[in-house]
Amino acid sequence: DRNAAANDETRQFISGMFVNNPLLGQPVQGVGHEANAPGLHFGWDTFRGFKFGIGAQAPEDSGDALGRTPFLIGEIDYSTSMLGGPGNYRLWGRRNGGDDRSAAIGVSFDQSVGARARGFGRYGFQFGGRERDRHAWSLGVGVQSLPTLRPRDETGLAYGWLRAANGRVEDLAEIYHRFYVTDHLSLSLIAQYAFHLAGDEEIEPLEGVFLGGFRTQVNF
Repeated sequence: DRNAAANDETRQFISGMFVNNPLLGQPVQGVGHEANAPGLHFGWDTFRGFKFGIGAQAPEDSGDALGRTPFLIGEIDYSTSMLGGPGNYRLWGRRNGGDDRSAAIGVSFDQSVGARARGFGRYGFQFGGRERDRHAWSLGVGVQSLPTLRPRDETGLAYGWLRAANGRVEDLAEIYHRFYVTDHLSLSLIAQYAFHLAGDEEIEPLEGVFLGGFRTQVNF
């Protein structure tokens, strides 16, 4: 589910809804080292526009889990040039192992339009398991050089919608502007507005929540 316009929270959007499709699922439940488990990935690049990948990971960080149904995922990528720039189009599917037997399919794309703009979109549908019939989608754009005096700055705008695990709707919009300072330093202003937050067993659902932030990125 890589995406040239929305996949790097250190430079682009920071909401998880825009970094990856939220219905990709989590291969291993846990935090820190508990979220690690043995896995394999195989990829094939045809060098003719198509790429194929398949991966498998044990559902738990335990040797006993190696014989259980693993987390399985596969993706087909197609890269092309149209609309004045490169574009990437992907189709993926996954199946959870462990106690959750859910599966999901999804598509995503990122497409350059001219020399300064790149749009992106994602859609996913989950079925089976405890949390079936869930949808998630997002759309957005990243534009370079909006201020003519700052040709290496970038502005991004995105909106995403998700049917959460509890059945409620969650949707939000995010905008950022990244200021180029040097090749090793950039500063970003970020704003998010959540139209609806689904909440959970401990937190009530909310509406109309605004969040602002400032991000500094230093590269060595």
